[in-house]
Amino acid sequence: MTPWPIRFFRGIIASVLIVLLHQTNVVGQTKTTQPPPTSEAANVEAPETLISMSEKRRLAIEAAFENLRHRKFGIRQVATQHLANAGISVLPELERRALGSDVDFQNNCIGIISAIGREEQSLDPAVAALERLSNDPTFDSAGKALEELSQLKKHQTNRAIRLLKESGVSVSQNNSRGQVYSINNLSQDEQCKHLKHFPYLSFLTINGNGLTDACIKSISKVPNLNTLYLNSTAISPKGIAEMKSFPNLAQLTLAGNISAAHIEALTHVPQLSSVQLYTPVGDEELIAAAKLKVSQLTFAKLKPSAKTAEIMQSVNASKLQLTFYSLKDSDLKWLSGSKTPSLIISISSSKALTDDGIRFLENANITRLSLSQTGITAEAMKHIGSLKKLQSLSITSSPIDDESLNYLSNLEDLTSLRLQDTNVTGDGMATLKEKLSRLRSMFPNPTPKKPGK
Repeated sequence: MTPWPIRFFRGIIASVLIVLLHQTNVVGQTKTTQPPPTSEAANVEAPETLISMSEKRRLAIEAAFENLRHRKFGIRQVATQHLANAGISVLPELERRALGSDVDFQNNCIGIISAIGREEQSLDPAVAALERLSNDPTFDSAGKALEELSQLKKHQTNRAIRLLKESGVSVSQNNSRGQVYSINNLSQDEQCKHLKHFPYLSFLTINGNGLTDACIKSISKVPNLNTLYLNSTAISPKGIAEMKSFPNLAQLTLAGNISAAHIEALTHVPQLSSVQLYTPVGDEELIAAAKLKVSQLTFAKLKPSAKTAEIMQSVNASKLQLTFYSLKDSDLKWLSGSKTPSLIISISSSKALTDDGIRFLENANITRLSLSQTGITAEAMKHIGSLKKLQSLSITSSPIDDESLNYLSNLEDLTSLRLQDTNVTGDGMATLKEKLSRLRSMFPNPTPKKPGK
């Protein structure tokens, strides 16, 4: 029989072992059944990791800036490369530190900004940084910044040309200097954003309803734009009025569906000297155009009415260029007694226009006249001969003859005469040339005089 002290101690040891075994199982179960971290817990730990990474990066950047001043060239080169690789994110710091440092450090910063700008996504911010530095009168290395800026702007220009051409836009450049002077067929607002890179652009055509008032702001950044052609765009009258911000715009053409409101909006664009309207112009549009203080107005699709003569009396332009198709005699009645200082008139495909209609041109200040495919005869030359200011005359497909040329013998300012598909001969032209000393350009060519025997 085991003595009781031994049995007592065995019991205590067994109890302790059972408790320890139970605690081990509980801990094991807790570890195996513990749920995964909640999203809230993950969110708490994540910033600690990000902050650590950010701090490491900040310290590396700081060390690179310090090493830009290192006496060993190799270490400076490694620091330069490290900052250049950091990219767009260090541009603000490069600009800031350059402003408060010695010239060598400034030049290093400028070089790194320029290197970063070679990357597509960093080009525009790098240009902006160099522009600020080069324009700062207190910055010792402004000249260096200007040199690097010039190089980056060339990259901007080449990129803009490439992107425009890839989108189907026609870009014309000066052969000797490569300067862009003409762009045709812009069709989207997004494309207009590239225009600021072409300071020598003087001619621009934009087409389609993908162009809205948003493009006006982009075009205003082109300092030397002289001629603008808008065709069937979605630009509103308000957008048209904003063209007042185009400093050198002189000639504007509007085509497509243009309202009287669009035309009237041009009264806010005082720098214009010439407006061409390749759009149907009725009384309402003509009234709006009459208000424009320009030297020349062109109407390619004027619709004459009973009010045309009256409206024309209020036109401010000193020169009118008019193109007509499918006219009849009465459509020219409004021209009788016109006081416009200079008229350029082109009439074609108008078989219903006869000699009676031409008489409405008498005594008008017509300087250039073109008549093609009309119903006029030699009798019309009598009326044309009264146009004392006529400088250029072209007639196509008419039975006029040599004898009818006699009516032109008093047109002392006539310098150009082209008569195609008519009965006029070289002999008739030679006779007329003897009477008109200024007449130089002629068709058919006058018959040469035979040398005297």
